Amino acid sequence: MVLAAQHIPRVQESMTEKTTPTSPNSTPNHALDPAADALPAHDAAPALILPLRDADATARLGAALAKWVGPGDVIALWGDLGAGKTSFARALIQAKLAAHGHSEDVPSPTFTLVQTYETPDVEIWHVDLYRITHADEVVELGVEDAMVDSLVLIEWPGRMGEDLPADRLDVFFDQPNISPSTQASETTSDLPGRVAKLWIGPKGHTRWTPRLEKLATFSV
Repeated sequence: MVLAAQHIPRVQESMTEKTTPTSPNSTPNHALDPAADALPAHDAAPALILPLRDADATARLGAALAKWVGPGDVIALWGDLGAGKTSFARALIQAKLAAHGHSEDVPSPTFTLVQTYETPDVEIWHVDLYRITHADEVVELGVEDAMVDSLVLIEWPGRMGEDLPADRLDVFFDQPNISPSTQASETTSDLPGRVAKLWIGPKGHTRWTPRLEKLATFSV
């Protein structure tokens, strides 16, 4: 089977609609209420906290988790711009492809909104909702259908609203030692002090607990 990034036709159509506001009151794609991008509240502490010394550590974490994810898994990636979400997703996808002897470029789906990758075991969806202005627009992308039997990685997942599944894994890239001024002026992926905090969604403990126990033994 040939493995290749695929552009979804309906994604391109949606993208055109989003880049052409229909009225003076249309909300710019990047100016959604910041509360929509905030990590949702959890009832407990993170199931796993991993310090990430550098950008390579972020990639190693993605590659490590790739061993234990598959059909029906949803990974929601949280964090500021430049926090490492795309680096993590890229490394995970490349590791899944490499497991079948294939190498593939994994571009950011910021403008395509969705990139898909085929492997003999699972179809992988890499989704970036940064340009989404309303949760209803996610329906057009087919993400909900993909969650049934594909591996789905979602950047800016808060924009799905209540459609974000409860059995997901939340991966939050925290940068407690980086000031807001630094975040605004630099790419933060190579700066020290990043921490990955992993929470299991409210209905995902059966699915994710055994895998996080394995991941906890991995040194990044």
